[in-house]
Formats: sequence, structure tokens, C-alpha cells
Amino acid sequence: MTLTNAPPIITQLSTQLQACAAWSSAGFSSNVWYPEAPEGTAGPFAVLGFGSQTFTKYAEGAAPTRGGDLFFTLWKADTIGNMETLAQTIIVQLMSQDTG
Repeated sequence: MTLTNAPPIITQLSTQLQACAAWSSAGFSSNVWYPEAPEGTAGPFAVLGFGSQTFTKYAEGAAPTRGGDLFFTLWKADTIGNMETLAQTIIVQLMSQDTG
């Protein structure tokens, strides 16, 4: 696993994904990469990254607020249907986490 030099938002996404029971039970916890996996990486593994980034400045002199889209891509030897169900389960578990 390597999240070397990953921005904090990617590290936080990894932490939140590892808190999902489906993520851990499917074997992704120990094989997570950013921004890409090395060639020849054996599955199951996941890659985390940015889909897009935005920076919105709300006040003069204030630091802009980061927004945008994050993604995770899963590689595992399984059927398309099983992978789709797994991804949906992970998303439901991710979205049900307390955001404080």
C-alpha cells in the first residue's frame, strides 16, 4: 500500500473507506494506492484519486475552500454484478458514517 505524498483529503478518504465493513471484508484495506497502482499489482486492490477539484474564495484575504469529486476504483477477480453490489454497499456504508 502506498499513499505517499497523498493530499490530506485522499488520506481521509482512505481512513473512511477502511472503516467500512464491506471494504475490509473484500480485502481492499491493505492494498490501496494513490494516484495509481504500479504495473503488475495483484488484486484485490483500490486506487484513490481526484475526479475534479474546485477552489472557492468566499471572502477577501481568506483561503479558498477546496471542493470537487473524489473517486475510488476497485480491482478484484469477481463478476460485474458482484462488484457493482460491493461498490454500492461500500458507498452506503461510507455515506452512513457520522461526519461530526
